[in-house]
Amino acid sequence: MIPETKSNPTTCANCGTEILDAFCGKCGQPSKVKRITFVSLMADFQVRLLGFDTSFLRTVKDLTIRPGRVGRAFVDGNRVKYFKPVGYFVVMLTIFLVLISFSPTWQEVIKVSQETQSSSGNAFELFDDPKVRQVLAEGALDNMRILTFLQIPFVGIWAMVFFRSEKLNFWEHMVGAFYFNGQALWLNVLTIILLEIVPAPIALGLGNLSFIYLTWASMLFYQKGGKFMRILKGLFTYIMAYVTYGAAMVLGMVIYAKYIY
Repeated sequence: MIPETKSNPTTCANCGTEILDAFCGKCGQPSKVKRITFVSLMADFQVRLLGFDTSFLRTVKDLTIRPGRVGRAFVDGNRVKYFKPVGYFVVMLTIFLVLISFSPTWQEVIKVSQETQSSSGNAFELFDDPKVRQVLAEGALDNMRILTFLQIPFVGIWAMVFFRSEKLNFWEHMVGAFYFNGQALWLNVLTIILLEIVPAPIALGLGNLSFIYLTWASMLFYQKGGKFMRILKGLFTYIMAYVTYGAAMVLGMVIYAKYIY
């Protein structure tokens, strides 16, 4: 029996081949893709987390030289060409956390920073409860993986505010946030490596370049408005995201220390 085919063929979003069925016969791309939702964004997370193939290397390369194209391709329906955004971010975060756990210089930098804060006073001393100070001082280091992951929704929220003319939903904004923050972690990985080679101030200064990259990538990802306005919107998206995330993190830790810890 001959399988039934579509009477109105479509063009594959990935390779441009004419599709006569539910999937592209050349690359496997679905002929119809739905708008991105939480479920679709997370669906292949476990499958692709360790699936290092050519798509991962292609994603690293293109996020370095043309990051806007990567995010846009995924949002516009190409789900085959690049490594998926959530999986990419988690892989990069895992690499970063493994490196810092084995870096003696990083551990020394953290120790010196904590001793300096303890001797000179810091914002944590504004809270008179010792439990609150302890949770605030230690919580970020002990829960770095989940706290880093929780930054991303704040980026998505503020991207919706500043780039609302793009008509993207929250999860579509999150695609760019996951991709770009994952790629920015390469700078942090390089910082950890350089800490073992060059003076700490030089190595740590490299981490500041991530903010420049995130602003540039946002400018390329979004398409409406002039380039200068997109740069400003991208800049304020990340400033507001980090400020509100930091405030929410401190508030959450204070509540935890006072009522749960």
